[in-house]
Amino acid sequence: MKRSYSAADIRARNFRIVFELAKQKGEVLRPDISTYTGMTPPTVMKVVQSFLSRNILQNAGEVNTSLGRKPTKLVFNPNAAYAIGVLFEGNELRAGLVNLAGEIIDITKLSMAYTFSDEFKTKIISCISRLAESNRGPILGVGLGVPGVVDTKKKIIAFAPLIGITTPYDCTQLCSEITGQTGLPVIIDNDVNLAAVGEFSVRKLTGSDDLLYISIGTGVGAGIMLNGKLRRGARYLAGELGYAVKDTSYRVDREKPGWLESQVGQKALMERFNWQGYNKTSMLPEGMVDYLVDNLAPPVANLVTQLDIKEIVIGGMAVDTIGETLRDKLQEKIDMLSLEKTNISLSICSDSGATGAAMAAIENNLDNWLNEREE
Repeated sequence: MKRSYSAADIRARNFRIVFELAKQKGEVLRPDISTYTGMTPPTVMKVVQSFLSRNILQNAGEVNTSLGRKPTKLVFNPNAAYAIGVLFEGNELRAGLVNLAGEIIDITKLSMAYTFSDEFKTKIISCISRLAESNRGPILGVGLGVPGVVDTKKKIIAFAPLIGITTPYDCTQLCSEITGQTGLPVIIDNDVNLAAVGEFSVRKLTGSDDLLYISIGTGVGAGIMLNGKLRRGARYLAGELGYAVKDTSYRVDREKPGWLESQVGQKALMERFNWQGYNKTSMLPEGMVDYLVDNLAPPVANLVTQLDIKEIVIGGMAVDTIGETLRDKLQEKIDMLSLEKTNISLSICSDSGATGAAMAAIENNLDNWLNEREE
C-alpha cells in the first residue's frame, strides 16, 4: 500500500533537507536553496524564517551579482545546538559537549573503572550535568558509548567480556536516571560504532560514502558505515572484528574475548611481548607491529573485499603510540590481499568516540528539534 504523507510529514522533510544542505555547504545563497532542493520559493522562505529565528541560519548580508536583485547569503551556525557524548575506554571516562558540526566545545575526563555501581553512575551524571549547565544553547541529548554487543533499542549490553559483562546487562535504569537528572534523552551504542559515526561526521562524508573504522586499543573492533548509515546488523554484531577467527580449533565463548582480540588486544600483546601497553613513553617491542598486522590484515582484507569499501580509518589508543608504522605496514599487507586499492588513514578526530556518541544523540532528536514551533 502506498504511504500517504501528512502536512507535518512534508514539513519535517523540508526542514531536514534544508538543514542538511546548509550544514554540508556551510553557506548558501537564499535563491539557490530552491535550485538545490526543488522546493518552491514560498516553502523555502518559511523554512529559512524558522531557521533564522532560532539561529540555525545567520544572515550574512547581500551579495553583489551582475544580474538583477542582490541575493542574501545565509550561513549555517554549528553552535545553534549541542549534544553530549560519553565514552569509556580502558579506565577512563570522557564526556564531551559537541556542536552540530561535530566539533568538541568542552570535554571532561575522569579516571574510573567500569563497575556500574552507584558511585559510577553518580560520576557519569555529574559529568553530564556540568556540561549541560554551560548554557551555550539547546542540548539535544546524550549518547553513551560502551564496549560490547549493544541492543540499541532495548538499551541492553548483551555481552562485553572485556568489562566483565557475560550476561545481558540492562542499561535502561542508568539512562532513566540521566534523563531524570538532566531532562535529556539518552541513546546507547557500541563504542566503536559511535567512533565510526564521529569520524564520518568530522570528515564531512555524505550519504553516498562508505567507511570502515578500525579501533585498536584495549580490544579490537570495527564500525561500518555504508551509504552514510551505520551498519549494526540484525543482532547488533556487525563490526565485531574481535571475534574474527583464523584458528579452526577455536571455540567461541561469550565469557571470553573473541579469537582475534585474544591475539592482538592490549592485554594479549602485553603478555606476549612483555610490553607496558599503549602509552607514549612505552618502548615498542621488536616484531610487535608485524605480529599485529599479520593477524589483523586477513579479516580486514576480507571485510574490504566483501563490502567493497575504499576507505579505512585506524583509531583507538594504538594511534598515538604506533599509528604511522601500523598504517604503513597494514596498507602494504592489505594491498597484497585485496583485489582493489584501499586507502588507509589515521583518525583525524580528536575524540571520535565522544564525538560520534554526541552526533548519534543529535541525529536521534534532530527532527523533533527542527520542527519545534518558534514562539
